[in-house]
This record gives sequence, C-alpha cells and structure tokens, in this order.
Amino acid sequence: MDKLTVLVGTQKDGYVFRLKPSSRRKLLQERSSEGLVDSVFIAYDKKHDFEQIHGNIWDHVIMLLTNMPLEEVNRCGGFAVLDPGTNTVVFDSAIQHV
Repeated sequence: MDKLTVLVGTQKDGYVFRLKPSSRRKLLQERSSEGLVDSVFIAYDKKHDFEQIHGNIWDHVIMLLTNMPLEEVNRCGGFAVLDPGTNTVVFDSAIQHV
C-alpha cells in the first residue's frame, strides 16, 4: 500500500483531520471498514495540553482514523499529513520513524 495521506484543516477552535479520499478508498479495498472514522477534531488547547505530556499528535491521529496500530501503518508505507490549502506536508512519518 502507498503511504496514507491525512488532510488537516483548521476551524475557529481547532483542527480537523481526515484521510485523503484516495487513502480512504485504499483502506476500504484492502481492509474492512470496521473502525474507520470520517474525521477527528482536536481543539487547539487540547492539542497543546496533549503534546506537552505525550509529544506530537500525528501518530495518535493516524491510529484513530485507520483503526490500525502504528506499526501496521508504518509497514504499509507510513503516512503524511498534508495541509490542502497550502499543499504543504506538515508531517511525514518516513522522516520521523527512520
């Protein structure tokens, strides 16, 4: 499987994360849809509080969106977080988990 892509958007009070449609389709073709969620919302203050204790949120977000353990996501090619508004890669697991 190719690297999964998570799209991140901002709202007034937080971030919304969702799988890029092509990544979601791949997961649905190769796995059951059990546990897949459409999106994850994290408020700005909660993100900050969480990262102060646990480090970055990216690994947790991909596990919530895919219902897969991080090790399985990484075996399947890893993931990247993309801001579609600027087309900027915010996080790439291949760089972080070398």
